[in-house]
Amino acid sequence: MNFDLSSISLFSIFLVIIGVFALFFLYKKNQNLLEKVLNLSEEIATNKEKLNQKLDLERKNKELEVFINSQRSEIIDLKTKLGIEVDTNKRLQSAEEVMSNRFKTLANEIFEQKSKSFINFSNERLEQILSPFKTDINQFSDSFKIIQKAASKERVELYSELKAEISNMKDISLAFKHQTKIQGIYGEFVLETILDRSGLRKGHEYKTQVRGVVDTEKRIPDVVVYLPQNKHLIIDSKVSTNAYRDYVNENDEEEQKKLLKKHADAFKLRIKELGEKSYFDLSGVNSPEMVFMFVPMEAAFIAAIQTDEKIFQIALENKILIVTPTTLTTNLKIVKQLWRFEDQSRNSAELASRAGRIHGKLVNFVQDMERVGSKIIEAQTSYDEAMHKLTKGQGNLITQARDFEKLGVAVKKDFSKEIIVKSELKLDHDDDSNSNK
Repeated sequence: MNFDLSSISLFSIFLVIIGVFALFFLYKKNQNLLEKVLNLSEEIATNKEKLNQKLDLERKNKELEVFINSQRSEIIDLKTKLGIEVDTNKRLQSAEEVMSNRFKTLANEIFEQKSKSFINFSNERLEQILSPFKTDINQFSDSFKIIQKAASKERVELYSELKAEISNMKDISLAFKHQTKIQGIYGEFVLETILDRSGLRKGHEYKTQVRGVVDTEKRIPDVVVYLPQNKHLIIDSKVSTNAYRDYVNENDEEEQKKLLKKHADAFKLRIKELGEKSYFDLSGVNSPEMVFMFVPMEAAFIAAIQTDEKIFQIALENKILIVTPTTLTTNLKIVKQLWRFEDQSRNSAELASRAGRIHGKLVNFVQDMERVGSKIIEAQTSYDEAMHKLTKGQGNLITQARDFEKLGVAVKKDFSKEIIVKSELKLDHDDDSNSNK
């Protein structure tokens, strides 16, 4: 079967067209698949980000639950303690009433018993017994009434004093709650207690109420802590817990939120007030541009920063570092360690200086002893030479001097036997040598 050229060309063109359509179809299919893959990738990334956010939120939620539970436990403990105190007061009042009633009952019983004992006597017997003492009985009755009246008066006075003491205790509690000065004294007391327990010495490593001047104005920070190399840290106690105490005693949730907001605002105000004093510019103080603000109640501090997270930022802007009893104790331990290192360094330097001085003196002493030894050797040599001239050799001075006695010269003293023996031994030795020659 024969195909002409035109048929072949048409068939080829047809195949090309079919191929183009096939390629176009495959391209569109791949484009759709690629778009689906990209869409799936974006969905996976979005879902992954949402999952991470969810996990982060769950973690924060657990942390908040733990903290809330701890705060609830603390609140429950405080309420329990408060309830115990209230029960104790009620028991004291009840005990007072019981004692008063018992006293009255006992007095009445005694009186009734005495009365009955008198009534049981016969009238004649009573007349015989009581007649001589009628006046005394009347006096006794009057005295008993006076004593009873005095006892009653004392009970009334005691009860009044007790009420006054209870009132004073309430006044003290209210004063601590609402008077800033008393709260400040409490904060300073807690601060100094922590300083004493840290091992630092008052008047040495720290001082209280140090007076100074900042821009011609007098300033008195609560505490100045002294560091090695003439450095200082300044600590000031700022207490504002009225709103926090009201929050702890409040049961209404909405009112609690308002009180927490009020507490956080008071906290920020104290930070700004302390920052305005610029204690680090105090005359005679070499302190970094940072002041420690001491908060004696850690729970109040935690409540404030949880209510308003900007408190830390505000503190840094005012060059304030907030510390609580726990964090301050850690910082003071570091200060104590710095002083220990400083003392060790100072002792090492003093030891090295003393060792150098002792070494120098020892060298001088050895040199002096060497010179003394040389002089001793020289003296020994001179001594030996002198003794040689006296005792050794024929015709030595000792022998010649002793010959004077043989010539009839009277002498009062003689030489020692040792010197005589030496001179004779040497002389005999010399004679033997000459005979041998």
